[in-house]
Amino acid sequence: MTEIKAWLDIAYLLSGPIIAVIAYLALGQIRIAKAQIEEQRNALRVTSKRDALKLTSEQVTLYCDKIIPLQNVFYKKLRDEGVDVFDKFGVEFDSESIKLIPPGEQVDIEVLGKFVTEFVNVANAMESFSTYFMSGVADEEIAYLSLGSTFCSTMKTLAPLLIPMSNDERRFAACLGLYQIWGMRRENEALQKQKNEIESKLNSKQKMSIRVMGDES
Repeated sequence: MTEIKAWLDIAYLLSGPIIAVIAYLALGQIRIAKAQIEEQRNALRVTSKRDALKLTSEQVTLYCDKIIPLQNVFYKKLRDEGVDVFDKFGVEFDSESIKLIPPGEQVDIEVLGKFVTEFVNVANAMESFSTYFMSGVADEEIAYLSLGSTFCSTMKTLAPLLIPMSNDERRFAACLGLYQIWGMRRENEALQKQKNEIESKLNSKQKMSIRVMGDES
């Protein structure tokens, strides 16, 4: 019995260091696992970014090769038919919607039937293009640098028809959503440019005054 008690005492004394060693080894494994998980996350982010850039490049190329020619056909049809009423509409952007500002004159609805095919071709192509960016799988900020101007210009022409259609049937939500983002960005850039120009002019003007006699301050 005494011998058994002695062995139990020895086991008890050794249990503390053994548990510490086991805990240390377990902690090391946890750190290794966390490092592996973080490495996998970083690799996934890099892969996702690379895929997004590749898809963005493909969509920019597609826009230039396929969509711009469709836009040109649409604009030519408007010129051939003498339709300029869409240029008289205005748009206003806010954080939630695009507001269409109609012209002061009445629009002749019958002229719309003269370019339905060309309009649908452009609108569908713009919607398909925009879907990639509104879903987040392509980088809209990079695409904006190349296409922001031409995209917004075309959308402004299409807006008098697209906005009413979207309000009624929730159609063309992607291209209108991207137009809202890019349109507001362009307006902010224009305002920032005006602000910088005004500040530059103010800084270039030296302040001149005539000191009052006896004022030594």
